[in-house]
Amino acid sequence: VRACLGMSLTEGMAAGLPSVSYDAGGMPEVVLNEDNGFVVPTNEIPLLAEALDRVRNLSDAARTHMGERGREIARSTVDIANEGRDVLALLSKVAQEHKSRI
Repeated sequence: VRACLGMSLTEGMAAGLPSVSYDAGGMPEVVLNEDNGFVVPTNEIPLLAEALDRVRNLSDAARTHMGERGREIARSTVDIANEGRDVLALLSKVAQEHKSRI
């Protein structure tokens, strides 16, 4: 289940926005550093702030390019229908396993 990517990250990429994320979970699989956004080490607040400043200071052409790359990656890696089915299957499995406890 790739639901750990976070809906806001996925939505931002689909909207064509450059991304900034920590290097945790599945994030580095879809945010490619300096391609469609910036990836920083988890909990490194100064580096996170620096990455956000870099996005803020991108030229229009660079922002557009990063956004388009993000949109391409989102379309090729995230399938909302499959994500929903995977989450539903996982929840059904957990419910069945714990049914006797309820």
